Amino acid sequence: MKKLITFVLIAVFCITAPGCTLLGLEKHTNTAPDEASLGAEKVFTCDGLSITLTDLFREKNSHMGFDGYYVSEFCGVMVKIEPFSLKEGFENETLTEYIENVIENNGQDAVPEEKDGLVYYRYYNGGNAGWNFAYKGSDAFYLVQFICREDHETKLSDAIFSFAGSVTVR
Repeated sequence: MKKLITFVLIAVFCITAPGCTLLGLEKHTNTAPDEASLGAEKVFTCDGLSITLTDLFREKNSHMGFDGYYVSEFCGVMVKIEPFSLKEGFENETLTEYIENVIENNGQDAVPEEKDGLVYYRYYNGGNAGWNFAYKGSDAFYLVQFICREDHETKLSDAIFSFAGSVTVR
């Protein structure tokens, strides 16, 4: 089971790390929007997960193995659901243990962080900034990945944490 989880997480990282073009952000703007121009709130749902983004996002069909996939001109959001049935004792892992395994399985040089009750890690690759947030539901872990251009990170960080804080799972 660990091999399956490793494969899935490595695939997620490899597909999203090379750049925003793969995410459908090919028409990205050269400047990140300010808080006032992020759009009106819009709720998206995905197999037991709910997230409030804005109406600038659109849901796309994912051919990359994500369970949820949302894009705007400035940010991509991917959801991966990992049921506890993937490995024995998975339901006993804490969010920090889960995110540490994600980091290790992806071979990333990152450290788990916690802010406002959210467990996550950040990474940089190919001119992009990424955040992976972990959530634990009643029957699965949910990994929600946000990615934007690295030069937009400072301007979008508050919005991304607001989006991440809106996530609810069953």
